[in-house]
Amino acid sequence: VEGRCQELAAELRRHGVRVEVDARHNYTPGWKFHWWELKGVPLRLEVGPRDMARKTCRAVRRLDGASKDLDQSQLPGAVQRELDDIHSAMLAKATGERDGGIARASSWSEVLPLLAQKKLILAPWSEAPESEKLIRSQTREAADDAALTGAMKSLCIPLSQPPLGEAKCFFTGEPAK
Repeated sequence: VEGRCQELAAELRRHGVRVEVDARHNYTPGWKFHWWELKGVPLRLEVGPRDMARKTCRAVRRLDGASKDLDQSQLPGAVQRELDDIHSAMLAKATGERDGGIARASSWSEVLPLLAQKKLILAPWSEAPESEKLIRSQTREAADDAALTGAMKSLCIPLSQPPLGEAKCFFTGEPAK
């Protein structure tokens, strides 16, 4: 079994997949599975005597725990597809969480409730340094009343955003930039 694992690992390496064969004999399979899961390995391949007889590998995804048998003769392509699928699922989840944490505000009265919900706020702003200082000081003062963890600060201007048009700064009422 170990020899075949080394052969499969070499084949995967030739196709650009980082592979580690865990041939330690002093640990149980369950211990090794847990060890690699804690290390963050996205896809674990298991090969045992029955898998050898069937010429398959058991692939287990860390993301959702799903497992399936992969044909050893088509392993590099199948592993690459699994890794691509894992990457796409993780990206979709992270993008969804990020987008779910962003809220739009157009006035100062909308800001504190959104901050209390721990949202990132996308708002038209005049980019005036004085207003940034005032925003920071006012949210710092309101932090105790609204159970906020700190003062509001500007982070960045999104690369892709709709045109502002005649939008006014959410804080000063001046034209937004």
